Amino acid sequence: MYDRRLNEDAINAHNEYRKVHGCPALTLDNKLAEGAQKYAERLAQLRKLIHSDSKEYGENLATSISSQKATLTGSDASKMWYDEIKLHDFRGEFNEKSGHFTQLIWKSTVKAGFGVASTKDGHQVFVVGRYMPPGNMLGEFFKNVPPVLTAGAAQFNPKHILPTRPRPKIIMHGNFRRKRERHTAPSIAIV
Repeated sequence: MYDRRLNEDAINAHNEYRKVHGCPALTLDNKLAEGAQKYAERLAQLRKLIHSDSKEYGENLATSISSQKATLTGSDASKMWYDEIKLHDFRGEFNEKSGHFTQLIWKSTVKAGFGVASTKDGHQVFVVGRYMPPGNMLGEFFKNVPPVLTAGAAQFNPKHILPTRPRPKIIMHGNFRRKRERHTAPSIAIV
């Protein structure tokens, strides 16, 4: 069973970010959340960030590692992914450095679900986000990844979705979809 609190947190954070880009709100999809939860549990067993083989949905992965108990909330993961906006140029082209951001904002994506699982020792936690329809399709970036709206920027106040504690070292792994082809970017570490 998936973590309802994580999903509400992630959906709310995603929708705050999407709103300032003029993108419609995401709704929680139980099937995506259940699949994301099962996959997060598998990643915790493997202790690795490896994307699933499915091309049916978009996918973002994140992990947090700590010498103490690792934690990663839905808003933490969402902020990590959204922060790649700094690496995106908005020219309507694929950019492997901002794929988490573009999947989060992808305008034609309407449903999402999230899963979270920790390793047995609790020192590493994984968050999996799954999206339908999938984003990051070549040739479709310009119409699906709009810049921040001028009015939206003035109203954007993400205080309630920002982490309130120091963030542990977080490692992300990119996943980008080509039409009918899979393209995986190298790992990205954010400290």
